[in-house]
Amino acid sequence: MTSRDPAFVADATVELDQVSKWFGQKVAVSDVSCSFGPGLTGLLGPNGAGKTTMLRLLTGLLSPSKGRLSVLGQDPRTSPAVFGQVGLVPEEDATYGFLSGREFVAYSAKLSGKANPKLEADRALDEVGLRDDADRDIAGYSKGMKQRIKV
Repeated sequence: MTSRDPAFVADATVELDQVSKWFGQKVAVSDVSCSFGPGLTGLLGPNGAGKTTMLRLLTGLLSPSKGRLSVLGQDPRTSPAVFGQVGLVPEEDATYGFLSGREFVAYSAKLSGKANPKLEADRALDEVGLRDDADRDIAGYSKGMKQRIKV
């Protein structure tokens, strides 16, 4: 690993060092070493390539079989600081279709201990481009809209 290696960034928020994960004989992730900086990062690959396993490792839902990883300089399995700063939007629906987008986001903000859930909901809906659809039931949202409402 050198400073010129494109797999590594200087201001890393996520670092993986020879991370592997296997389930019995099945290798899901094999010797991954890289880092990601602040902002949005995409993880692309065909079905079965280990993308979901990698995300579960990075969010602390799984432990690596080998290697080490850190998020914000911390172990994502044990650090409350990581839990408050990193989110995962799973492919599966985790919403209540009978709620409007605004109700769902405000409810989530309230559960997170936000002082003004309605204000936070409006800010979040603006951020993900759903302000105009905020009062519609989530059940009527497209798949992409449902993904954005979970952010």
